Amino acid sequence: MSGNNAHIKRLLETKHCPGGNLSEANLGRFNFSKADLSGAKLLFANLSRTNLTNANLSGADLTFANLVAADLSNSDLSGLDAKSINLFEAKLQNADLSGADLSFANCVSANFNEANLCGAELQGANLIGAQLNNANMSGAHLTGANLGRAQLVGAILANADLSHGRFVDADFRDANL
Repeated sequence: MSGNNAHIKRLLETKHCPGGNLSEANLGRFNFSKADLSGAKLLFANLSRTNLTNANLSGADLTFANLVAADLSNSDLSGLDAKSINLFEAKLQNADLSGADLSFANCVSANFNEANLCGAELQGANLIGAQLNNANMSGAHLTGANLGRAQLVGAILANADLSHGRFVDADFRDANL
């Protein structure tokens, strides 16, 4: 397990590690519901199948992190730096991702229903089969993103940049474009 061992121990014991160095840590399958990881460094960390519901990860760095099938429902992910993150089949319902950088992220089959993605950076992201129903994506940057078969029913995309995106079989019913 990489990262700072004292920070990892503190997180495991208290679910409280704001600003901690947890880079490359193997934290898969743990229950960190309601954890405070604001501003934490989680570069290349493994958080697959981890419960992070109602957690605070605002301003955290999850660049290249693995969150396959993680549950981040109702979490604060605002200002997150998560370039090239793997969110395959992750649950992000009602999460706050405003201002988050998810450039080139793998979000295949992820659930972003009712999430706040205002001003989020999703350039080159892979959102094939993602659920974005009723998500607020106002001002989001989706340049070159792949939204094939994505569900965007009732999504708000006002002032979003969809240039060079791919939308084969995407469902935009009742979306605000």
